Amino acid sequence: MDNEGTADPVWAAKLGYNMNEDAEVPTIIIRPEAQSAEEIFDMALNMLKTGEVGLLIFDSIATLVPQ
Repeated sequence: MDNEGTADPVWAAKLGYNMNEDAEVPTIIIRPEAQSAEEIFDMALNMLKTGEVGLLIFDSIATLVPQ
């Protein structure tokens, strides 16, 4: 969950993580727009409940605005 829209595949590659489409582990970047923190956490919980998401990273939690 990239709140600020600052995910950088080049920097990730320098750290040893491949965000490209051909990566062994697919990466999905979600940039929620103008939603409250509660809505974003609900979205995250729903994704995790599907079992299709193995790891969820929140970037910039400090920018989340509560209702």
